[in-house]
Amino acid sequence: MRLVVICEAVFPENKGGLERWFQTLTENIARNGNEVVYLNASGINEVRNGVSYVSITSSNWFYLSGGVRSIRQSIEFAVNVFKFLKENEYDGIYCAQAPIFPIFATTLVKMYKKRITIIEWFEIWPLKYWIRYRGVLIGIAGWSIQLIASQFGTYLTVFTPRAKGALKRLRLGRDKRIRILCGLISQKDLMKNNECERTDIIFLGRLVGEKQPHLAIEAVKMYLEKGWNGEFWLIGQGPLGNELLNKVDSARLNKNIHVIQNATDDFVESKMCKSFLLIHPSRREGYGISIVEAATLGVPALIIDYPDNAAVELQINPKLISKSDNPRELMSLIEYADSNQLELRSESLKWIQKASVNQTMDKSSEQVVRLFEIFRPSH
Repeated sequence: MRLVVICEAVFPENKGGLERWFQTLTENIARNGNEVVYLNASGINEVRNGVSYVSITSSNWFYLSGGVRSIRQSIEFAVNVFKFLKENEYDGIYCAQAPIFPIFATTLVKMYKKRITIIEWFEIWPLKYWIRYRGVLIGIAGWSIQLIASQFGTYLTVFTPRAKGALKRLRLGRDKRIRILCGLISQKDLMKNNECERTDIIFLGRLVGEKQPHLAIEAVKMYLEKGWNGEFWLIGQGPLGNELLNKVDSARLNKNIHVIQNATDDFVESKMCKSFLLIHPSRREGYGISIVEAATLGVPALIIDYPDNAAVELQINPKLISKSDNPRELMSLIEYADSNQLELRSESLKWIQKASVNQTMDKSSEQVVRLFEIFRPSH
């Protein structure tokens, strides 16, 4: 089969859970003898591990001030997606739901070519989030566009029951075409549950408002004031990077808090192995890949039970799920994690050991390939 995969971002140039998953997905599909073209807006034009990356925009995508995305860039990407699909031959399309406009491009092109189109809804944004993200008028418009886009696609994929429920509501209860993929655990070796005490805390995620790195700093600062003397590694990439650096500098916390942008995987793993906790106060998660990666290395995660945080459903460390986003409450859970390191580490590793049998990226990739093979249209 010749498949087209559509996602603006590319790993490792863009570091995030979705990008990691799309890298694994496309390489797995190519490894099975299929031809894969990865349409992106990251300036990547080369073949990597059997995947042909094609950048189709005049410039690389980026965040505007305030950490929001450019509507103009998203529309340009969608227009060029339409042109590519109309001009080239392929058997199927796998498209990320964000940005939304390419979904309409894949739908329009079906007027010319009847091909299976699978839309992956990694996250579904509620109206409240849209308004918080772009204001009332643009927020309502964005949610309305999402509502319309959710009606399209031969099949739609999600990763959690919570995401399926949200998508089902958008589709007015029509869930026959929604498929829950197995999971997003990578095939890494599990760390043994060693008995050493760890000293550090880590944050790993995109440096944008919804991930709430400022809140993580506030909670860690309170724990420092109680006498903790470890190091907090705030690692990520995004528009808040310099702002966070200035916050740490102005508070004179450089000795204990380090903001690291664009870190290598080896660096992240080295800091993870020294940490007794991943603090991840994200408002919204489609799955929680960084939480799973941390558990693989025996690091429990502190998360907040927001309605749009699908990582809560994983239930890796139930005692570290906060009902509140009050910094003092989070600090109390940090203290609990520090005092119960071995118990929580063992809990994380046991969850990963069980889940890594069937909830992996490889298993999810197999599901995607089966959908294309079973429902592949005849030419």
